[in-house]
This record gives sequence, structure tokens and C-alpha cells, in this order.
Amino acid sequence: MARRLEPSVQYRRLIKRTLVSSLRTVFSDQYPDPQLQNLYISVDHPLKREQFPSVIVSYEESVVKNAGVGHIEELQDDRFLTIQAKHFMFEGRIKFQCYALSPLDLDILSDSVVELLAFGRLDNLMNKFFDSVFSGVPDTAQISLHSDYLTPLGDSSMSTFWGSEDGLVYQGGYSISCSGGFYNVIKEGDVANYIEDIIVYGSQPYTNEEEKLLELVGNFTLDPFYVHGRASASALSESS
Repeated sequence: MARRLEPSVQYRRLIKRTLVSSLRTVFSDQYPDPQLQNLYISVDHPLKREQFPSVIVSYEESVVKNAGVGHIEELQDDRFLTIQAKHFMFEGRIKFQCYALSPLDLDILSDSVVELLAFGRLDNLMNKFFDSVFSGVPDTAQISLHSDYLTPLGDSSMSTFWGSEDGLVYQGGYSISCSGGFYNVIKEGDVANYIEDIIVYGSQPYTNEEEKLLELVGNFTLDPFYVHGRASASALSESS
């Protein structure tokens, strides 16, 4: 059975990875508020005191569907091989969960997230977030953020994760809808692993295959001859 070139399509991972890295371009050491510089931004919830304040990105999907009935497209991969690709669409919500160690710090962080999503395109620093989202996806995927409508996640508090008896963690945040698409196009892998050696035997050997090949090409004949060497071939299906 042929080995797959890539473990699986990157759909959920691509969304989360793109959003996390894009947020980090804004809340870097260039952010104007010192307490929000180099903010902890991840898909993993903060467990240590030094990881607060923080923003946790999550994705809640609602629709994953084919782009059309019997929809199949023909695309070229990195090796200019034409393959059949199915295009799937998705819809869901991106959640920006904010965590802080005081109600005031939570308000400051929440205001910063609102400012980014609502007005970020008007500022050179914050617009890096949107530029990074739209430029950070490969040609075989699309992500669109709908940030004109923000849905509050609600505020709450809980005990700290590091066992403090008198401390609390405060959380809030917002979510926005998103949509996009992805293909089954395989972009990575080494097709040379499928076939490493190709040996073709004709009816008789020749001591100088190169001269015989030139002779055959020049005379436009189809006489068999020996070929020995290494080559790469792609196996796009088990029948190839």
C-alpha cells in the first residue's frame, strides 16, 4: 500500500496556528501598553502566574461542507502535476478568551482586543493582525474573519491554577464568526520514495546505451534497447 505524503489535511490546526501567530505580531514588544507587551497567546490555557494576562484562541466549528454537489477541481501541485482536488468550505466562530488576575486588568485586556478587532485596520501596528491572517494561509486554503459583530463571552472568575488560597483568575473575551475553505491538495512529501529504480530490458544489450539511444532517435525507430538508471515517479493512486 502506498505511503501517504502528509498525515492529514490541516484545517483546524491551520486556523488556530494562523490566528495565534497573527495576534502575536500585534502584542509584541512594540505594543504601546507595557503590561500587554509580549502577551501570552496560545491555544493552551495559562497555568502559571507569569502567563497572565493572556489571550487563548479557540475555534468552534458549525459547518464543514463540500463547495458544491459533485464539486471537483483540477489543480497543479508543487511539482506541476495535475491532480483532482475537492474543495470544502467551513464556517464557525473564533473565540478570544481573555485571562487576567484582577477585574481592572481584564477590562484593559478586553478593551485592547475590542480595539484590535473593531478598529485594527486603521492602525499600522494592529493592522498587522489582519495582514498576517490573510497572507499566512497557503494557496490551498482561505480564511475570512467577520469582525463587524463581536459576541461577548461573558465575565467570570475561578480559583487560580497554582493553588493560591486568596487569589482568583478573571476571564472574559469575545468571539467573531469566520468562514473559509480548504483543499485536499498534498503539498509536502518526497515522491521519490515511491519508486527509486527503473530498469527496462530490451531484446539485446548494447555496450553504449547513449550512442544507441541517439541512433534510435535520429532514425525514428522503435527498436528495443537497454536502459539502466534511477528516476522519480509520482503515484497519485494505487492504480498508477
